[in-house]
Amino acid sequence: MNFIKKRLFLIACLLAITFGIGIFISALLTASDNQKDMQKIQKKCNDVKSSLPKKIVPRNVMERIESNAQLANTDRDAVKTLAHQTTDRPVIYEPVFPELKNENDRIYHYQVFSDQYCRLIDKFLLGLQAGDSPSDAEEEKKREEFPNISGTSSQSRSASENEQIEKLLEDFRRERAKQISIYATTDSFCCYDHWKSKPMGDKKTMLLDSWFTQVAAWIQHDVVQAIEQINGSSDSVFDSPVKRLIEISFSGSAAAGKGTQESIETTPVKYKGGAPRHYAESQIFLPAYITKIQRQGTGDPTAGPSIKGEMVPSFTKRACDDLIHVVHFEVGVVIDSTKINDFFTTLQSEKYTYLPQPDGTNLKQNKRNQITVIHLNIEPVNIEAESSAGYYYGPASVKVLRLVGEYVFFAGGYEKYLPQPVKDIIKPPVEATSTTTGSLL
Repeated sequence: MNFIKKRLFLIACLLAITFGIGIFISALLTASDNQKDMQKIQKKCNDVKSSLPKKIVPRNVMERIESNAQLANTDRDAVKTLAHQTTDRPVIYEPVFPELKNENDRIYHYQVFSDQYCRLIDKFLLGLQAGDSPSDAEEEKKREEFPNISGTSSQSRSASENEQIEKLLEDFRRERAKQISIYATTDSFCCYDHWKSKPMGDKKTMLLDSWFTQVAAWIQHDVVQAIEQINGSSDSVFDSPVKRLIEISFSGSAAAGKGTQESIETTPVKYKGGAPRHYAESQIFLPAYITKIQRQGTGDPTAGPSIKGEMVPSFTKRACDDLIHVVHFEVGVVIDSTKINDFFTTLQSEKYTYLPQPDGTNLKQNKRNQITVIHLNIEPVNIEAESSAGYYYGPASVKVLRLVGEYVFFAGGYEKYLPQPVKDIIKPPVEATSTTTGSLL
């Protein structure tokens, strides 16, 4: 104990020195860490200083960016407006869309719709200066004008008399061709005879039939306008590039549920003579919307949806969605072979919708361009068969042109007219177990 007391001062000095050395070493280590941190901070500061001139946008540049953004928004709104106007077109008879407000008047309103559609087709034919080749009754009457023909058969007449009669008929057919601009009749348009008969069915059938007839009428109007434009002021078949309108047809379901037609690849049927329609009874079929059907049970998780309702596979792969509605149609014409490209181009060109104004005038209001040709086929014309059917086309080289067009409607342009059964076809209810496209059943 005395030993510790005697050396207490020395022990305290040793402890103080040891503590000081510890503090010094700790300070050295801390200073080293601080220096490293300072170096990192300094490096970051240098990086920021060097990049600031690049990242700070001058005021005038920022103003230009904001101006461009505003222009982009304006362009977006303009595109939406134009898209809406493209499909904003007059309907055949407005009271039936989207549905009748008073079902008690349904017979009256659908009869008016029937009349209005038939008048529209008659107006198309009048605008085309269209007519038909001489009928069998007309030709028989012309034969009777030949001397001594009454009561004699072709076998009992001399070869010279038969030849003269045929020459008389040829002149009669040629004269008809000089009196009209194009061969076309109500048979060239779908469902004219159906609506002419003033049909009446249940509520859903009438809604679907009338709506798809309306869709057909819009498409028919564009085709007629294209023919009018390319034929110009021609007043005879001989001078017209498009000499005969065989059909404007569709491959949806038949009006009033008379059957269904899934494809245009069926046996052609001659309905009078000359170039036939592409598939049987196409005159009664209405348009079908092109829809996407999700494949099920394929075992391939990467398999995308299949497309239903196409006339032919389309390179555009377009189908109905929330923005657009898509329909296929076929046009068959007899045309001057040198004008095929002109017709192709004219069909796809811009057209205008003339909307009635409050003062009763019609002004050029909306521009539209809704057609894309996705398939075409050019066939030779059987001149002998055409002549036998009474069709005369003049000296030009002619072909049968059949093309399939894709027609795009912007949903917002006519949404106010869409009947609920049509909406269910385009986008079936969630609870639906199956999907139908273009069916009128």
